Order: sequence, then C-alpha cells, then structure tokens
Amino acid sequence: MWRSYHSQGTTRPRRYRTHPWQAKEVLAAGSDKVALVQTGGIAAVETAATDTLTFLAPNKWTLKEAEQKRDFKLNNAKLAHGKDQEDKIREANTSFEKSKKHWALQGTAPKNWPQNFQDTLGIALGRLVAHEARHQYIVDHFDDGGLGGESADLLGVASTEKLHKDDQKNIVGQLAKFETTQNTATIHIETFPKGQSFAFKE
Repeated sequence: MWRSYHSQGTTRPRRYRTHPWQAKEVLAAGSDKVALVQTGGIAAVETAATDTLTFLAPNKWTLKEAEQKRDFKLNNAKLAHGKDQEDKIREANTSFEKSKKHWALQGTAPKNWPQNFQDTLGIALGRLVAHEARHQYIVDHFDDGGLGGESADLLGVASTEKLHKDDQKNIVGQLAKFETTQNTATIHIETFPKGQSFAFKE
C-alpha cells in the first residue's frame, strides 16, 4: 500500500520514508501446520517526487535555498555601483526566477512534468519500491551501504543506486530460509485469494 503526502517542498526531503510490516509464520492448528503470510508497507511517494525535483533543480537548491542565495546576492549588490550593481541585481533575480519556475512543478501532477522529469521520477520510485520490497524479507537496514541503508539517497549517489552485494546475499538467504519454513506447512492460506478485489485502495 502506497500513500502520498503533500508538503511545501521548500526544505530538504524528509528521512526516512518507509514503514513496512510483515508476518510470515507457520502456525500449529491441531495436527496441521498453517502457513500465514502477510506483508505490506507505507511509503511517502511525495518523497520520491521531492527528491526528483531537488536533483533536477537549478544548482540542486530547494526554493528556500534559492531565495536565501538571491537575498545574499542582493545584499552584496549594494556594495556595487552603476551598471555593475544593475547586473548583479539582474543576475540574482533571474537565478531565483528559474528556481521559482522549477519548483512550481511541485504543485502539478507528475504526468504534466517534462519527459526527463517523469523518467527520473520513475527511477526514484523504482528504487523506493526496491528498498521497501527488501523490508518484506529483512526488517533491519543494511549498515554497510547500498539501497538497503537507513537513509539511502534515491538519486545522485552511485553507491545507493542498487543493493549492496552482501545485502543481496542476505536477501537470497532469507528467501531460502522462508521457503524451507513454508514447506513444513500442510495448509497454505491465500492472503488475497484469486478473484477477490484488492483490500486497500488509495
């Protein structure tokens, strides 16, 4: 289950964004053993959008940071004179207007963003889902880096573009352990039986 939250987007993205849960057990029921599996998670999709806009923003500044930079430049321009002062003021305002126009996208649906923005958002969402899917088998974060880390960046950091190789091995190990446990069950309950509608809608 994915849930989106709205914010002004003028500060750096929140950390962290996912809240998974899981119940994967084999329970005794008389002479039978029942396999019960329930997993899920809640993530702020808005985080991926904010990460995308920050990554593609002029100078990678948030709107608040761009405003602060403009004010700093305008204050320094007071020390200049004539055309030099005019140029400094114009450059400060022009730079801020570019950031302002960019961050106006946050108030629009991603389907209306430029194509390269949509593509980058898709990458960020894919990594967010991969991080969340990992939690369906391993609850704790991976301390030695990669996409499984506690505050893994979705964009712009090569080391967090994918799961660490040792983390991948851990996931494979958990899957094997899970399969072994499940094979001991005599009854398997379908969490969402075929033909039934999905229980959660956003």
